[in-house]
Amino acid sequence: MNINSVNQFRLNQLSFQKKEKNNKQEEKSYLKTRRPIGTKKKIKPLPPKGHLVDDSFSEKIKYVGEDIKYELNSVKNGYNGVAKDHQLGRLNDVGLKLGGLTIAAYLASRTQNPKARLMEYLGFGTFLASMSLYPKLALNAPARAIHGFDFDKEFIDDQGRKKSVFQDSNYIPYDMYTGNKPSEDLSIIADKLGIPRNIKNRDEVTKEQMRKIATQNNTLWMLTAGFATPVGAALLCNLIDKPVTKGFESAILKSTKKEMEKLVPVTDNNIDSYKVLDKKGLKKLNKILENNENASLSMNSPLLRNIVSTIAPDNDKIIDKAIAKDIIDFASKHSKKEFEAKEFINFV
Repeated sequence: MNINSVNQFRLNQLSFQKKEKNNKQEEKSYLKTRRPIGTKKKIKPLPPKGHLVDDSFSEKIKYVGEDIKYELNSVKNGYNGVAKDHQLGRLNDVGLKLGGLTIAAYLASRTQNPKARLMEYLGFGTFLASMSLYPKLALNAPARAIHGFDFDKEFIDDQGRKKSVFQDSNYIPYDMYTGNKPSEDLSIIADKLGIPRNIKNRDEVTKEQMRKIATQNNTLWMLTAGFATPVGAALLCNLIDKPVTKGFESAILKSTKKEMEKLVPVTDNNIDSYKVLDKKGLKKLNKILENNENASLSMNSPLLRNIVSTIAPDNDKIIDKAIAKDIIDFASKHSKKEFEAKEFINFV
């Protein structure tokens, strides 16, 4: 077993002390440097690979299809066990929609009323609409008018995932506020917030103010959503109830009319056919009227049946009954001496 001598240990100790001394001298020489170190040409922040979602209606419509596609991929990857955290989070939205549709389908199956069935699905639709519209109309619109920025703004990250800018107050991608649009310009937002222009680090003050306002509005949203969402859904249901009722009544009327046309196969041409009699028919009708001048005219009288069979010889009982009622109405307004065949025909 080899044992280092005392001299060797002493030499190692002196070597270590010398190295430590040199390191301290280097540190002192660095700390004593008065000239600023230029990093402008060496270090630059990387440009963001993501981008903010534009607030225009056309831009939001564009992402509807992409959102549906992303949710379907989330379901597929979740089934295969390869979904990432963000995709697993989006499965909550898919579960909410599928669960709501299932409940609506079950409730619709419990009633025979077609309007009630439709209203079950529309009620679920108004619930989703209320969830989406309430923060936009009741919170975001007033806050944006007052403070000049959208606290519900979304962005697309470098992996194509859509997220809310102020969802996590500890990580807010302010680097995407590049100033290409007024809604993405921190200086314009600062002017709207009333931040003085001559203060130091104006952008940092603006960012902190935006974070506070967004956190306050998100908190208010969470506190009031449980109450406002069902109330909004009920109000939307009341708004659509009248047009839905009117549409159902119109549809039922058309359907009933078609069924009646099938039960009574009489077209307008058929109805008009018994109103036009030839000379022989008119003479026959006039003769009947002259020979029965003093006879009683009632719904079951032989005279009325004779007149009806002369005017409409080939019609069914329903048409004959309608003609008989018209004749009784005509007779109540005229005396028997005023009866003429042409007047009967024109009236009927």
